[in-house]
Amino acid sequence: MTSSAELALKQARNALYTGQFAQALALTQPLTDAPQVNDSATAMQIASLALTQQGKCEEAENLLHRLLERDPNNAAAWVNLSTTQEAADRIGQAITSLNRALQIDPDRPAAHFNLGLLYVKRLDWARAEQSFARAIELAPERPEPYYQRAEALIRLNRCAEAQRVLQPVLERHPLLALGWSLMGGVYQKLGQMQQALACYRKAQSLAGDPATQAVAHANIATLIKGRDVTLALQHARRAVALQPDFPGVQAILASVLLDDGQSDEAYEAARRERARHGDDPFTLSLLTRISSERCDWRMGVDQLAALKQTLQAENRDAAIYSLIDPFVLLRFPFELAELRRITQARAASAFVPPQPATPAMCAGHVGKPRPQRLRIGYFSADFYNHATMYLMAGLFEAHDQTRFESLGICLGGY
Repeated sequence: MTSSAELALKQARNALYTGQFAQALALTQPLTDAPQVNDSATAMQIASLALTQQGKCEEAENLLHRLLERDPNNAAAWVNLSTTQEAADRIGQAITSLNRALQIDPDRPAAHFNLGLLYVKRLDWARAEQSFARAIELAPERPEPYYQRAEALIRLNRCAEAQRVLQPVLERHPLLALGWSLMGGVYQKLGQMQQALACYRKAQSLAGDPATQAVAHANIATLIKGRDVTLALQHARRAVALQPDFPGVQAILASVLLDDGQSDEAYEAARRERARHGDDPFTLSLLTRISSERCDWRMGVDQLAALKQTLQAENRDAAIYSLIDPFVLLRFPFELAELRRITQARAASAFVPPQPATPAMCAGHVGKPRPQRLRIGYFSADFYNHATMYLMAGLFEAHDQTRFESLGICLGGY
């Protein structure tokens, strides 16, 4: 490498890292066709990244294909091609390119980490977890792969593993809010709400940037909305005030508003989420629910059509179905097979495998014996001479009395 070429490449890298993309392109252009192969390859990769940052993904991809035709075993070029394809929202091709890079050089921790992030975009949590685990093996000192792996494990309902992944990281980095937020997610999955709330509040107190604070407020809102919708609404509004464009915060606000009976404002929040982040299943499910509660059946059918189209268009892990509320779909015509798949995914996401029993706090402690029959309680304001009571009678009669004990709890004044 000549001294002039070396200086130009150094200046181009600095320009790229400082956001001066036009200058990076100007510095690399004389070198992209240089007779020295190494100079040309490096210049082409810097230029491709600068073009990608400028939104010129097609030009960047063409440049990288030229390089790969000449050197198909250039792992760094495959990684950069994946970056360009991801920027163009071609996630499947980006995954293929990264896998090609890892076939050539399997010991690139950043490539495994980025591959995991691509799988997250497709909600393929199982493959994402594997990629993050490999990134941790190759670079155990960095906290980010631990956090991402814990998130994937939570999504897979492998909460005990998520705890084991997070615990040493929290001990090494106790002031990083993201770790506490994820640990809160573990406790929430396990149904340990007080511990979850403590972790979320710890994350909120440590969060230094608006995005992390918004996530903490949104998590608290989701956790407590079932028992204190007023306080949950305060946290949801705070999340939106901090980061109105952050993915998910408008949808969470819409969900809390719905629980508070404010369907008009919930509709506006869900509509903003959809306008900014597209047709994700959770937002469309919310909009479908809102339309039914407002008796706007035409809008509901339109939202349902968009939801079906989204499900058909997505080639992702089945976890996407867990984002949809199956009870909303009962109000509309929906294919039975799809409804069953949504219901099973929703139930699987809520189910946490039994954890080891908590040791007794003192010697001689004896736990309560488990009932021989499963006790089921039904709450209703219509346990009297009412049409609903007559319709429910058949449900009670269908229970196997040897296996279930049915209780009716009246909420009315009759």
